[in-house]
Amino acid sequence: MPLQKLQFRPGVNKEITNYSNEMGWNKSDKVRFKKGFPEQIGGWTRVADTQVVGTPRTLINWIALDGDNLVGVGTNIKYYVLDGQTYVDKTPVRELQALGNNPFTSASSSTTVTVTDTGHGAENGTYVTFSGATTFNGIPAAEINKEHRLTYVDANSYTITVDSAASGAGAGGGNSAKAEYQINPGQEIFSYTSGWSSGTWSTGSWGQTGFSDLAEQLRLWVHDNYGEDIITNVYQGDIFYLDKDGTNSMKTGAPYTSSSDITYRMRSIKDIAVAASASNTTYIPTQVTYSMISQQARHVICFGADKQNGSGAFDPLLVRWASSEDYQDWRPLSTNSAGDFRLEQGSQIVSAVKTRQEILIFTDTAVYAMQYIGLPLVFSFTLLASNISLMSPNAVSVANNIVFWMGRDKFYVFDGQVRALPSTLRSFVYDNINVEQEFQVISGTNEEYNEVWWFYPTGTETQINNYVVFNYLENIWYYGTLSRSAWLDSGLRQYPIAFDYNRRALNHEVGVDDASGSGSVAIGSYIESSDFDIGDGDQFSFVWRMIPDLTFTGSETVNPDVTLTLTPRNYTGGSYTSETGKSVQASALSPQELYTNQIDIRIRGRQLKLRIDGSDLVGTKWQLGTPRIDIRTDGRR
Repeated sequence: MPLQKLQFRPGVNKEITNYSNEMGWNKSDKVRFKKGFPEQIGGWTRVADTQVVGTPRTLINWIALDGDNLVGVGTNIKYYVLDGQTYVDKTPVRELQALGNNPFTSASSSTTVTVTDTGHGAENGTYVTFSGATTFNGIPAAEINKEHRLTYVDANSYTITVDSAASGAGAGGGNSAKAEYQINPGQEIFSYTSGWSSGTWSTGSWGQTGFSDLAEQLRLWVHDNYGEDIITNVYQGDIFYLDKDGTNSMKTGAPYTSSSDITYRMRSIKDIAVAASASNTTYIPTQVTYSMISQQARHVICFGADKQNGSGAFDPLLVRWASSEDYQDWRPLSTNSAGDFRLEQGSQIVSAVKTRQEILIFTDTAVYAMQYIGLPLVFSFTLLASNISLMSPNAVSVANNIVFWMGRDKFYVFDGQVRALPSTLRSFVYDNINVEQEFQVISGTNEEYNEVWWFYPTGTETQINNYVVFNYLENIWYYGTLSRSAWLDSGLRQYPIAFDYNRRALNHEVGVDDASGSGSVAIGSYIESSDFDIGDGDQFSFVWRMIPDLTFTGSETVNPDVTLTLTPRNYTGGSYTSETGKSVQASALSPQELYTNQIDIRIRGRQLKLRIDGSDLVGTKWQLGTPRIDIRTDGRR
């Protein structure tokens, strides 16, 4: 028989049986398709050697007026700005409190110091910075007057840890100490069931759950550019302003001596307005689900917010916006463009995303389009679709002005109309996702390769460990394993940036290896086909050699290699028999196709599957073409 070409369809399909997917791919990891052929994805390397505090969930990239390329990083504990390779802590300040006389108490020979502050409002793990304290009981003032992570004791006291053990017991610290409390930390993992059955006795309703629990559970950040500054909010929390100007220059600054000094970190919009003696400050929202800046007239928009009358009542379906170019002016008047609108469908707003001509608003059951139309109404709202879901606030991406998102039971796309996005991996993804951690799901693009990625946790995992990719140019799907808590593909940076669970920033599509640690390791790519017939499949065939078709373009080692494995079996329902795996090695980096010219094998069966395993050899990158096998008939039994 002549050499038989192995021409596989692009993409991975797990929606049909293995045998029905003949000449298709069935399994993959760290592999993408380019022009229909599988290849190893690019590697990744560290952006900075230092780590952040907390698990990053959301990122934003912008360029300031001075040319600095900055990345905002929101974790469950802190908010940073990554400037080059340096993280600048910009975590919002909740309160600046003058402490009483001698508020610090030590025990002899102990490094634990108790701090007394009646009604401090801090939770366990909150960060606090002291200033103005004096040396006491052998503990230097410099060890007190810095940032600490406190341990909650009760509503009126907490403890911190210093470096030097106290030489004596008793209170001290003087009468001029101040405590600057950062916002209380959020949770890293979502506890799906909250309320009566999980909180303190008799609090909440039985089995209560849903997006409304996120304020007390999983800490997510929402942020958008306001010129070179940032408007941001903790999901279903307060809204803050990050001021980036030539004076502050992203510096943290000295310990604060008065409330007016809280300009180096992020600060609540309402606190800024009150300090400036602005009018109508009671109208400024302090509980916001999602915030955004309109592109047309720079309105700060809140999706899900306090009501306009200053009553403090939170309406999860209320959309509010400040007057154009004024983030402090929220009271609707005939002299400004502030306003509001309440959506009708759903019980709460979940997320929002900007497109070229409109803003899409996602409630838990519907999708709306919000468009700028100018005065007097300012914005129009149009219901696009009902009975639509969104897996998490961060499960939506925009690529090529088309919106893609992951619902709770299927994928969706908006390209002028909302419709389900067919997927050859739908059942595989939804059968394996950990729905108790669905709010962790994140989406991001890799537009260099025309891809939309979704990262999600599987089984009982409480951290993201898998991904699924839709290639919108080739209309195909593939998947794999990768632990990433945040992802951003920005046109302002050369590479997509992501964070792993070691809390390190990583540039993706750099090199061919995993360089996130102290050294480089191979990323472990592979792809495996479904079963295909040898010949007509009605009789046994004998395969005695294979002609590989590979390229090692992009490899960084002299002799890159991969392993090609053919595994036969006699019937589709039977077990696989002896497999034959052979290494294919390039003899030089140039020309790239100069490698093993044939693989000698001896296998017999009716069906085969092919697997390509990337090498453990650092520096290897591969792309598969159209291999061929040499077969002859070998009887029906």
